[in-house]
Amino acid sequence: MLLPQTLQIREPVLMGNAIWFILLAALSILLLTYTLWKKRDVRLLMLFFGLGAIAGLLEFVIFVWLESYEYYPGLMENTYFDNALGAFLSQVVYVSSAALFIAAFNLRFRWLLIFALMFVALEYLFLTLGVFKHNWWHSSFTGGGLFIYFWIAKVWYKLLLQAPSGLMRWVILFCSSYIMYSDLLSISLYTDHYHFVGGYFANAARDTLTVFIVITLIKSFVISLICYYRLNRVIKVLTTIMMWVSYSILMQLNIMSFQHYWDLIYFAATDIIILICCSYFNKVLSRKQMNREKRLINERA
Repeated sequence: MLLPQTLQIREPVLMGNAIWFILLAALSILLLTYTLWKKRDVRLLMLFFGLGAIAGLLEFVIFVWLESYEYYPGLMENTYFDNALGAFLSQVVYVSSAALFIAAFNLRFRWLLIFALMFVALEYLFLTLGVFKHNWWHSSFTGGGLFIYFWIAKVWYKLLLQAPSGLMRWVILFCSSYIMYSDLLSISLYTDHYHFVGGYFANAARDTLTVFIVITLIKSFVISLICYYRLNRVIKVLTTIMMWVSYSILMQLNIMSFQHYWDLIYFAATDIIILICCSYFNKVLSRKQMNREKRLINERA
């Protein structure tokens, strides 16, 4: 059976390398769902986004720019996007879900070590299966890095529970905006619906991913500032319109192109979705911060 051109995924996906990535993704989503359901704390969702952003930005440096390793999930027709999707699943889904679980249930340090070693074992399994390859990376980097990452998750959640400072609130808003853009647009990006040209790399897919991340960082910075300072609706609407105008400019400069008209509509709609979510997150965090300030004032009185 021929797949529609818009999907551009390998057929069948439940065979070969793909099954390992899909199985781990399913287990990670179950772990994430259990954690969020059990704790019922919206701050955990923000923490998950924040952890995903940290892992994603680190991946941008070591994977996209420094070519540390390669994944072979066999899910996408485009080999580089297939590689990038494997990295996305590994960092933003698998690792972040485990880190959130550790932070939410305040697991002891021995569990940080156990989870880090578990991922190192999975890495060796993937190397043996041929679905993953080191270039200059080493598994010891994975183990040490994940132990620190899990510790950061624990500390970060404690800060959120204590009512975050202004700087921490902005960091959460920025990270949440960035990772939501990545989550909402990743499938369209990896299925070749968007093309960006920056001249960074000869490989068109690698260049597209790089420019996409840079644009996403800029948009996340703008949205996080608007939400952080609680600017009025007029400014929010004008900023959104300016973003849409910028897409037209990028297309005129041949920096951005899309496969279908609805791709552009969806790309623009994510700005509204993320602005609404980010504004809500800011209300939740601001409420905690105001309650903390009131409590401090009462104690001094």
